[in-house]
Amino acid sequence: KMIAVAIASVNTLGVLCDGYGAGFKPHAKPLAKEFLEKMKDAKLVAPCVGSLAKFYGAGALSVADVFPAVQGTVFPKKSKVVPPHAMIGVLGWCADCASREKLAMGEAEVDQLAGLGLEVVTKVSDPKVKAAGVELLTSLLVREQKLSSSSGGGGGGGG
Repeated sequence: KMIAVAIASVNTLGVLCDGYGAGFKPHAKPLAKEFLEKMKDAKLVAPCVGSLAKFYGAGALSVADVFPAVQGTVFPKKSKVVPPHAMIGVLGWCADCASREKLAMGEAEVDQLAGLGLEVVTKVSDPKVKAAGVELLTSLLVREQKLSSSSGGGGGGGG
């Protein structure tokens, strides 16, 4: 494997997205799916998460664009085994997205992420993966609190 080349390539794609911004959207979704798959290699988790964060921050990608791939990385269909570092990386990226309250996130997207976080907390036995699920849920809660306080809504919530 040529890990150094893969790392440099992933990082370069993140920088390209920084330059192109939302214009990078046609390329971001297929690349993001590939990055999620590549996170099975521990050496590629940090560069992939970094580039995914740039895609999201530039407005070229939303979590909803790749949610089936996100869910498939954490809870794969069939009997595939996903290494914990890949699950932690994906959940960490989702938590980072949720923590950026200045970037729009639809209600359906929030619901998907909350469901994923709850599923991780209730079904996964690895404590580090479980902690990443809690981090995701915490980021969503903080996001909702900041958004409701900034919009003047302070009353009780639904539930």
